[in-house]
Order: sequence, then C-alpha cells, then structure tokens
Amino acid sequence: MAKRRIWWQSSTPMDAAPVLQQYADAIVRNSREILSPDFEVSVHGTKGTFELNFMYNDNLNKHQIMENFITAAEEGYDGIAIGCFLDPALHEAREILDIPVASLGEVSMHFACMYGRKFGIVNPGPLLKEKFYEPLVRMYGLESRCVGMEPVVLPFEASAGAFSNPAPFIDEFIVCAKKLIDQGADVIISGCGLTNALLFQNRISQIEDTGVPIVDGSAALMKTIETMILLKEVLGTKVSRKGYYQSPENFHETRKIYGLEGSAKT
Repeated sequence: MAKRRIWWQSSTPMDAAPVLQQYADAIVRNSREILSPDFEVSVHGTKGTFELNFMYNDNLNKHQIMENFITAAEEGYDGIAIGCFLDPALHEAREILDIPVASLGEVSMHFACMYGRKFGIVNPGPLLKEKFYEPLVRMYGLESRCVGMEPVVLPFEASAGAFSNPAPFIDEFIVCAKKLIDQGADVIISGCGLTNALLFQNRISQIEDTGVPIVDGSAALMKTIETMILLKEVLGTKVSRKGYYQSPENFHETRKIYGLEGSAKT
C-alpha cells in the first residue's frame, strides 16, 4: 500500500539560509518518529520574503501558499499541515479543498487547553505578538486561557547557528517561559516551528523544576493531520460546508478572472 502523503507548508523560503534547510530536514526526520509508518511528510517553502512581521508581506505570502495548497490537492496529497504559527491561508484552504488541512497555531492552542488551564506562548518577536498572535488567540476564543506572550530576542548569529549550537536559543526560550509561568501559565506553547524542532532534537518537553509541560505544536500538528486523514478515510468526515467554510460556487471561473489557471508549486 502506498504511503499517505502530507504536504508540510512553511511560510518562509526554505533555501534562504542554511538554518532553514536544517529545519526542513529536521521536520522530515522527526516525522519518522512521530507519524505512523504508512505516512510521510514532504516540506515546501515559498518564494517570498523571510520578513513576515508585517501584514502586507503576510498577505502576499498567503496568496502563494494558497496556490501551493491547490497544487497539493491536484497532486493527490492526503492532507496539508501548515507549519507556521500564523496559520496562513488556513481558513481559505478549508473553504475550497476537500482534503484535511490543519495548522500550527490552532492545533498548538487547542492542545495546550488539554494539558492545563492557562497557557503562555513563547513567540519569535515583538511585532508578531500584536499583529498576529494576539488576534489568533481572540479568533479561536481563547483569551481566558492565555496569560500572555514573551518574545525570544536573539542576535542573528545565534538563530542562524541554532541547530549546531542550540544552547543560546534554548536558554532564551526557558527564560521567556519562566516569565509566563510567573504570570500564571501552567502550559507553555512553543510558538514557532523551528523552535519546536530544536526542542524535539534536544528532547526538552517541560520547563525543568516547574512541572510545566511544553506543547510541541509541530508534533501535535503531525498527529492531528494524520488523524484527520484517517477519519476521512474510515468515516468520511470532512470540513463543514455550511456557514463559515461554505465553498464558492464559481471557484474555477473566479480563478480565470484573476489569471490563476496554474499553480505555484515551490
């Protein structure tokens, strides 16, 4: 039996820096431990900017990501995992695709709610908090469960060498996590796929001497999309087509109007 294929979508150009290629390799390597043997992951990036702190850039990026999702469906992938905490194009994808789609931010926050009463998010930078992370918490109705967010702020050199020398990155993550614990968090979310990969590589799953677990959203995302694929196969469970995720009737005609006959595979 052929393996079920999961399209893992990053929001960054994976060839833009060596650390991103190392991250892509880590996703595939980690998936072999996390997923059942009859599932496999392929990692895809974008051709866009690495700078996603701004809504305009994010909007441009989302268009390309959405085209990649259409490519994934056309190529027969069984499900899509969006490995970015900003959840880019998640809801647009669910609106038009019949294959399961799940994303890092939504999965991480809902998993955190099953491990404790209050979560805190360690996120990659100050701008992302106000422009993206806080609105996501509100969108999912989890304001009462989130104590706040703390950004990891490191020199570029430390981030670029994260896989070969993870100590500075992990030490800063733990400092941020302890601030959130002091604010009342009893679960910590790693709000970045790359950070998840580093924590997994170093087998760090809790904040030492606190009893507070860390939600590895990337691992949770892999198992979530695996489960969604199996539920679709066994029970026929699909996304609702009533209300929020109702599909546009003239999808292909609309794409022609905008000159989108093809797909933007990367």
